[in-house]
Amino acid sequence: MLPPRATMDFQLQPISPGPLQDLQPLAPSIPPRTRPSTPKPVAKSNLPQRGVRVRLSKRDVQFLLKELGNYRGALDGEHGPQTKRAIKDFQTKHGLVVDGVAGPKTQKTMVKALQDLYKKNARP
Repeated sequence: MLPPRATMDFQLQPISPGPLQDLQPLAPSIPPRTRPSTPKPVAKSNLPQRGVRVRLSKRDVQFLLKELGNYRGALDGEHGPQTKRAIKDFQTKHGLVVDGVAGPKTQKTMVKALQDLYKKNARP
């Protein structure tokens, strides 16, 4: 058997605003922005995200080429003959314009190729 419900007799009293009644909202005193601010993109990882321009240093380019098996020289940050030859080989292999310069399209393709290589070699 369930216990009987307890009942309470009370009356609600209206609450007066008291000293808070004189406060005015702060919003009218803040001037409106003339134009909405645009949020800056934040990368979630060190690898470029979609829509983000890739801009790598010469040493980064050499590192990517070395990881991809196109470069065997030192990671010295110099755009010497070995680096140029490795870039040309990479561009030929990936159907890019062969000019020996690691421009935006070449750099983006390098990053994509390295991502694909890492995914392929990842352990399940």
